[in-house]
Amino acid sequence: MWTEEKLNEYINNKIEENLHLEYKSADALDRIEKKKKEISKDISAFANSDGGVIIYGIKEYDIKDKEHLPEKIDPVNSLEFSKEWLEQIIQSNVAPRIKNLNIIPVRIETNQNGVVYVVEIEKSDTAHQANDKKYYKRFNFMSVPMEDWEIKDIINRNNKTDIIITIEPEKHNPILKSIIDKINNNVTFNLNATNNGNGVVKYIECYLIGSNEIGKYFSETKKYVGEKEFEIPFSNEIERKMRISGDEFVVSTERFAILPKTWKTIGKVAIHSSILKENYKFKVSVSTEDNYTVQIFHTNELL
Repeated sequence: MWTEEKLNEYINNKIEENLHLEYKSADALDRIEKKKKEISKDISAFANSDGGVIIYGIKEYDIKDKEHLPEKIDPVNSLEFSKEWLEQIIQSNVAPRIKNLNIIPVRIETNQNGVVYVVEIEKSDTAHQANDKKYYKRFNFMSVPMEDWEIKDIINRNNKTDIIITIEPEKHNPILKSIIDKINNNVTFNLNATNNGNGVVKYIECYLIGSNEIGKYFSETKKYVGEKEFEIPFSNEIERKMRISGDEFVVSTERFAILPKTWKTIGKVAIHSSILKENYKFKVSVSTEDNYTVQIFHTNELL
């Protein structure tokens, strides 16, 4: 909850402006066209980037080495510039309109009509144009124009894939962690791929990568990479097999899709129980048609 006390904490603790935070003094709000353009520029830049907060009513220091630090509360006159006025200026000067825009008025006790407006802006799923017909993003404390490819990338943001890998025991056993000291065998884990994005995943290449020191504890077929690492491949491929005269042949392969907000198991890995008591680190890299991520895992956190 935003309060005058919280705003003073930001000032006293010298919380610097950053990608997700910007301070504006009271004179940033005005009825002249130039100020309206600046408001639309700053608000759209936050929505086009990663979202964040703009605080109208906190003045920064004027001196060079403190220019991005908050100096003091500089109240806005709420009789002249109401919350409704600010919202109307934002929504009429940014296209398309900002979804889930939240303007929080914080009353200042020592100033009868004084208020600070905390504007919370979510990361948007499309690109927003400012009053001057340009598109902006946040960069180094500023709102700067975007390149054409960046605009297209944001417009397509809503259709991107976002894969998260979880590694879970194949057989659910609620007491497995408590009895691991008594086990001297492999424990089989599923690698599950969850698509948190809005695009359909049609292609996954996944590699479990670890040091050779722990490679002997992983029973799956692995490839040693140089002198220090091994890797185990996984994917969303399914092999179609045929048996002829007792021999099995792969006749075709195909890939299964992972729809938005769903998950699929893309492989299994057997890890010896002894290493599940130790804190060894390994990573899993995942490539899809439009994304690449790396996740870090610890063996003693798998159960």
